[in-house]
Amino acid sequence: MATRTKLEARQALEWGAVNEVLPKAKVLDRASELARELAKRPPLTLRYTRMLFIQDLKRAFLDELAHGLAREAYAQRQFFPVGGGMAPLDRPWESLRLLLPGGIPPVVGFRPQCHPISRTAAPA
Repeated sequence: MATRTKLEARQALEWGAVNEVLPKAKVLDRASELARELAKRPPLTLRYTRMLFIQDLKRAFLDELAHGLAREAYAQRQFFPVGGGMAPLDRPWESLRLLLPGGIPPVVGFRPQCHPISRTAAPA
């Protein structure tokens, strides 16, 4: 499968990857039959059986989550470099003349409490 080789239905059955192989015309009938059989079982039995089968899968996801997030962050740097490619400000924050929507000037002396990227206290 890692080589993207297609697995034939009979081969999957021989390898134990599937429980049964049916013609397309009988698949929905068999699925309905299995669903009716499962609906007769106690809900707690179904729940705990499911938990038994997926517990290892969930553990694998959780164990690899930090690694996956780190790889994703690394990949994002290719598209969004640190700082966004912007140069530092060439004058003090207070001297910037920004206008809010509608041409309204901002509050005089306003200074953000945190640096927008590093989340550390803004320098005094």
